Amino acid sequence: MFITVNGSTHTEVNGLYGENGEVNGKLSFYLNDGTDQRVEWNGSSWEIRASDNSIIFESAEDVATPDLVQTWIDHGTSNASDTNVEITEFPFLRIKGAGVAKVNACYSAYDIANGKPKYGLVGTHPVEDSVYIQFTGDVWEISGAGYTVPQYYFSYDDVETPDLVTTWEKDKDGVLPLPTFVLGCVKFIPSSSKAVKRN
Repeated sequence: MFITVNGSTHTEVNGLYGENGEVNGKLSFYLNDGTDQRVEWNGSSWEIRASDNSIIFESAEDVATPDLVQTWIDHGTSNASDTNVEITEFPFLRIKGAGVAKVNACYSAYDIANGKPKYGLVGTHPVEDSVYIQFTGDVWEISGAGYTVPQYYFSYDDVETPDLVTTWEKDKDGVLPLPTFVLGCVKFIPSSSKAVKRN
């Protein structure tokens, strides 16, 4: 699950947050920028914390997830804030037509890299012999896993998700043709399967 914090006058807390397990019985979320910036339940209130661990906003509303909070209070002034927290969903993506056969698969967003969703192969362990799609801060990369991380394709397009990239280029381990993205993943039923008539 991902959430987006936006509309805050404390702009340092705005951004995309990824799920980070449970804290005090409720899901917590973190901004993946190498800091402690997070949104979590402290046992009696929701808190949006800055990278120095200071509380910026809070709400005593006892709701299941922070997107259900109606009013965030500025911790420093005790005034209501225009800060908004909402669930952000990313669709499954499928790559087809790439020259590197293992890249042609279904992907789901599972983490955050440099403020954008990071994708991994659906149904595989995210470390062992996988393929990743992530934003490095400068480029989108489609790369593999292993001791010498293979680099398949890249793009300098600074877009929110990899399916919005318009120009992919072949990297050192890539093979033409270049990948094409399709939203969603289709489950195929093998042609050999037959319905069984029951009396």
